[in-house]
Amino acid sequence: MKAFSRNCKADIPEISLELELFRLHLEIEMWILESERDCDPTKDKFTVSIIRMVQNITRTRTITAAARKILATVLTALGFHDYIPGLLPTSKDVKDHRLSFRFIKLFDSNSTILYPFMKITEHPVVWQLRLFGDYMDRSMDSLPDPRVAFEADAWQRRVLDGIDQNKSLLVVGKPRPALFPFIVCLLKIYLAPTSAGKTFISYYAMEKVLRESDDGVLVYIAPTKALVSQIAAEVYARFSKTLKGGM
Repeated sequence: MKAFSRNCKADIPEISLELELFRLHLEIEMWILESERDCDPTKDKFTVSIIRMVQNITRTRTITAAARKILATVLTALGFHDYIPGLLPTSKDVKDHRLSFRFIKLFDSNSTILYPFMKITEHPVVWQLRLFGDYMDRSMDSLPDPRVAFEADAWQRRVLDGIDQNKSLLVVGKPRPALFPFIVCLLKIYLAPTSAGKTFISYYAMEKVLRESDDGVLVYIAPTKALVSQIAAEVYARFSKTLKGGM
């Protein structure tokens, strides 16, 4: 598979899709041949790897009708049938074509699963929280934005707009309900959990202050000395400015 992937034609959408489907086919075959295929650690390992492959294929947005049918079969075999409509949108502009290999058969002619050990025994949401948290899609209406070096979520773009318009904002992770009566009438409030991308907001505000003023002030408050040192190092690494008459 590594050799196939290095081929110059591997970037062609139709060929790339077939390579990914073949990789998925091989992963399922490996699971079936595993001596302890139905033990929990093995099952967890293969269900995660298979769902990750399905996830990567769906992100290409070049899913043919044949590929969609295969992925739907795989999701059903694993117990994720209810997620098919959301994961596998129909792509009307993708020309269908037959695969050059025969994908492994998972159901018989009576729609009975051939490998019952594959189906998860817990609720899909519980499975995702237990095993798939690191791989979940955390983006929310992400789009490119020239103001940042990543695809910003919709709420992040609104925050950037607010900073550009000199509006007041409050972006918090765990708000204290008692504060809301005092601040809700003054500020636009955004609730963003850990790792949602709050720190970049302060960096964007810092750059705005540095570009527009020689005497503007931005205060960054951190809860511990260690975090203060870390943030200070990141700030000095990101920004520099020479003031006229400065030392």
